[in-house]
Amino acid sequence: MEECGLEKLTKLERLELHDNKLSAVPEAVARLGAKLKVLRLERNQLTGSGSDGKNGLRHLGQATSLTSLNLDCNEIRELGTALGACQTLELLSVADNELEMLPRVALQSCRRLRELVLSRNMLNDRALQGLAPLGSCLTMLRLDSNHLESIASLPPLKVGAC
Repeated sequence: MEECGLEKLTKLERLELHDNKLSAVPEAVARLGAKLKVLRLERNQLTGSGSDGKNGLRHLGQATSLTSLNLDCNEIRELGTALGACQTLELLSVADNELEMLPRVALQSCRRLRELVLSRNMLNDRALQGLAPLGSCLTMLRLDSNHLESIASLPPLKVGAC
């Protein structure tokens, strides 16, 4: 178990760990759980939950009060179910990674998500189906610089509350 003093910062709502060499979300993030609102982890060496057993995002599941999460410029190939408990998330940025697919299960619990940035990944047309659970939530979606040939597979975006 990773030891550090972050959990002693009982009022901590914003944690910036960008521009480091982290390969996994620190366990301390899980211990901060319901207090943490903003987490910036861009420009690290984080990996996603892959079939090779690496799961650098696993501790995000306990950060249940996050409203803003920045994972830009890492080595994330897939989101898996790591964000399942992040039901209060309003902004998610996963630009400049190695995402190829967006399984529906990856974002289905993020019903408050308004802004989603997926720029500069390797997403193809089929990957867009993973956005279906967010159809009535998103107000901003960035898909620039991916491998899209068409947006015809983009699921219908409905008007209404999530």
